[in-house]
Amino acid sequence: MSHQFEDGFFTIKPPWHGLGTVLPEAPADSKEAIRAANLDWRVEKQPLLTTEGVYVPNHYAVIRKKEGLRDSLGVVGNRYQPVQNIDAFNFFDQVIADGDATYDAAGSLKGGSIIWILAKLNGPLRITKDDHVEKYLLLYNSHDGSSAVTMQFTPIRVVCHNTLTMARELVNSAYSLSVRHTATVLYRMQSTAQYLGYVNDQFEHTGDAYRFLAGKKINTDQLEVYLQKLFPDPKGETKRNRNKATREKCIELFEVGQGTDVTGDNYWKAYNSVTEYVDHIRNRNNQEARVRSAWMGQGHRLKSKALETALAA
Repeated sequence: MSHQFEDGFFTIKPPWHGLGTVLPEAPADSKEAIRAANLDWRVEKQPLLTTEGVYVPNHYAVIRKKEGLRDSLGVVGNRYQPVQNIDAFNFFDQVIADGDATYDAAGSLKGGSIIWILAKLNGPLRITKDDHVEKYLLLYNSHDGSSAVTMQFTPIRVVCHNTLTMARELVNSAYSLSVRHTATVLYRMQSTAQYLGYVNDQFEHTGDAYRFLAGKKINTDQLEVYLQKLFPDPKGETKRNRNKATREKCIELFEVGQGTDVTGDNYWKAYNSVTEYVDHIRNRNNQEARVRSAWMGQGHRLKSKALETALAA
């Protein structure tokens, strides 16, 4: 099956979804990262015309401009202000220059309509003796009006490459940051640099939540109750129960999934059975859809619910 992943890079080792070129070392700055990800192009907003040459009021096409390339990435409204790829990347440059993080990955999805950057922060979280979680910041931006400029914490479990979510009830509202595409978007992005100062504290709070789950035992009946809350049976006997198959797959992952050998039967293991399902099983035949869902869409929301449900159990 084809996908809409255009270009991208990952540093040192291949990613869990198999998309992108692997680099031997991390780019030194945003300019290198832009080139490595083949995102060294610009966008501009142009009036939208019908085939008869009539202007469409308050509608504009976002046009990508690069040598030998000129195409439309989407249609936006009057207030939409484009954010160039280099401006999105520049947001991370100071963190990289201070030695607190490295450019780990970047790329584009939906035919260039979404660009994303992943920065890896120093110092992994230790959950148990042999179970560690790396700390990442994910920034993504749309050129089709589908999302604001968004930056969020993205922990990744080393042993299985599962992308996790933050414990929202244990951290403040800065666990995610969105800036709309208005005339002040670039100013607001720069003014949120203080947001990065919260990063390590937020990760440590979430590390405590993960360790709490690792010490919270779960039995077979409790696992079924936990998964029922996430994938409930549909109302009405005639409806096809796809959620039952999903629960069965998660139970299988709980028993023999990646990383099961470094943890016992606990809610941390149950939570990771769901994150592994989202990242590695769901949308298996469409890598681009898998990435987009896991980081930005329904899969991300499902993982957040899975963590909250495990903590509340």
